[in-house]
Amino acid sequence: MGHVSFETFYSRWIKEEKNYVQDLRLALQQQKSQQDVSLLVQACHAHYQDYVNAKINAIQTDCLDVAAETWISPLEAGFLWMGGWRPTTGIILAYSLMGVQIESELHKLLEGIEVPSLAALSAKQLSCLNSLQQENCVAEDELSSCLARLQMSVADQQMVFAAMTESPISETNDCTMISKAIEAKLNGLRDIMVKAELLRSQTVAAIIDILTPIQAAQYAVAALEMTTAVKKLGSQQLDATHLSTDPLPNDASWFSRGLELGTKETLDAKLTN
Repeated sequence: MGHVSFETFYSRWIKEEKNYVQDLRLALQQQKSQQDVSLLVQACHAHYQDYVNAKINAIQTDCLDVAAETWISPLEAGFLWMGGWRPTTGIILAYSLMGVQIESELHKLLEGIEVPSLAALSAKQLSCLNSLQQENCVAEDELSSCLARLQMSVADQQMVFAAMTESPISETNDCTMISKAIEAKLNGLRDIMVKAELLRSQTVAAIIDILTPIQAAQYAVAALEMTTAVKKLGSQQLDATHLSTDPLPNDASWFSRGLELGTKETLDAKLTN
């Protein structure tokens, strides 16, 4: 799956994801049973896994296009980690949602009323989340170190030799040697990006396993709302940037050019008309 086809897939997938999460939101509002909500959570997770599989296929086809993430805004891209969200962020989201829900349901908790939300996370659940966070930090550090070594290898002896042959790259269009030299680096980048995507997938699966179905549904709704909020803000900023850099209207552009040329006669003629 190439860049264009994955971009098309992503556009369709994000719309479908909203439908899945809307079903979860409705089930929470209607206070459906844990069993009913569990089926919806499983369906939503399966849909997310479709995204993971499609993205890994796209990475294996052309990792550079996926790394560029041209289908998202600069704001979203600015917070990416190896082609996606940092896995530990998913755990932080669970903690943050717990804090928000504790504040809103504090009176029930103080009265000893059971609540099905993340506000009532058990000691065992918190311990599992903490262990998962520690494991993810180690895995993220290992991948970051691998990427650092890969980035530095772009200046290794093989690359320098390929760039400074008898016919330097600056004096020829023949990139055969540099292409061969960088191929191993691209393979390494592809491998790192796939591992990062798998780590994200494993993190989601682990969080769902730790939470109850209702908590997992609340988590999925919060994750989509966060994603949508950043996406919309990024789109608005991008639209504002495009508006600020749009060329002046024809008449104004002509007037500006006239001033730059200093041709008063031309300006007078145009203004008279």
